[in-house]
Amino acid sequence: MRKQILLLLAGLVFSTSAWAFNYEALGVHSPAMNKDVMVSIITPEGYSPTAAEPYDVVYLLHGHSGNNESWYKQGHVGPYADQYGIIIVCPDGDKSWYWDSPVDPTFRYETFVAEELVAWVDATYRTRADRTGRAITGLSMGGHGALWLAIRHQETFGAVGSTSGGVDIRPFPKNWNMSERLGTIEENPHYWEQYTVTNIVEQIPNDGSLAMIVDCGVADFFYEVNCELHEKLLARGVPHDFYTRPGKHNWPYWTNSIKFQLLFFDNYFKQNNSTQKKQHITMEFKGLVYKVLPMVKGQGARGEWTKQEVVFEMPDEFNRKLCVGFWGDKAQDAASLKPGEMVEVSINLESREYNGRWYTEARAWKLTRQSAATPEPAAAPEMPPFPSTEPAYSALPEDDMPF
Repeated sequence: MRKQILLLLAGLVFSTSAWAFNYEALGVHSPAMNKDVMVSIITPEGYSPTAAEPYDVVYLLHGHSGNNESWYKQGHVGPYADQYGIIIVCPDGDKSWYWDSPVDPTFRYETFVAEELVAWVDATYRTRADRTGRAITGLSMGGHGALWLAIRHQETFGAVGSTSGGVDIRPFPKNWNMSERLGTIEENPHYWEQYTVTNIVEQIPNDGSLAMIVDCGVADFFYEVNCELHEKLLARGVPHDFYTRPGKHNWPYWTNSIKFQLLFFDNYFKQNNSTQKKQHITMEFKGLVYKVLPMVKGQGARGEWTKQEVVFEMPDEFNRKLCVGFWGDKAQDAASLKPGEMVEVSINLESREYNGRWYTEARAWKLTRQSAATPEPAAAPEMPPFPSTEPAYSALPEDDMPF
């Protein structure tokens, strides 16, 4: 049996990402500011509001020139929701530096993010509604904001990060609209002392209860203030991860750094929540199209669904075959495949229980045609007929589909 399993997996290459997450942007009302604030929400593949295990949440804050869509469109963080099984929340912070402005009562983004938004997310989604299920990080202005909010709201956030964060605002009194939020440094020097992260590190306990990761590129104009923050944390004995690497204040740096920050948060969630979340096995393979099965459509609680199954043959001496399901828009692409065509397919493997029986599905999330169709493979015995009907998807507890 062990030999057969090894042979079945021969030729498959493991991959680390999937592209089946769900993205939406919507307005969330802020009573403190009496307005709706745009928020982007990314939920992982298979998200269910009735899931047995709640989902951990990472809040991602944008920089001074960004908005709620920045991390999604420029940071390309969507696949990480699938990879780690988390919900990612990206609020629009305007040019607020995520403060409750002491001089402009229309800017109360600390209250919005740390209180109103967290309460709304927990009421709307199946979250782990305590600090051990929440992390917050951000870039530049958002790095400062994440540390500011997490340090001041340790009952809400259990882990915090900052990448290229403006962690000391005082060297930059003429920049990035800060004087509009605090008044000028000449007029209100006390606010510039009180509202900078580097001056509130004494509020961080040195028992490790607030997990922290900070990084900055060595060519970043915030590099020195981040190193100074690191030295302050060391002097106080505050446990934290601190990294510097080649890089500037730009998206190539941030799209790299967020990988390490999310891994840090994933480790934090696992250490603090004993029940393991469902994990996908993701693979890639190259094979020949053996047979395109009839397309199947149906109606579920979330609307109409479409599924196209294709049987692939591995081009080796054993001629192993694998049936792969393509859902939604991918079903139309798969329906156009021709027998004998060489393709590369990326799949998730997952088993689920239905009516006391376990089913394993290979669900495709990427299809790449390798070349024009080649001659159809030699005739083989007909496969056993597939069931003519599928389970009643709307009756399933997790989602609209059986897999």
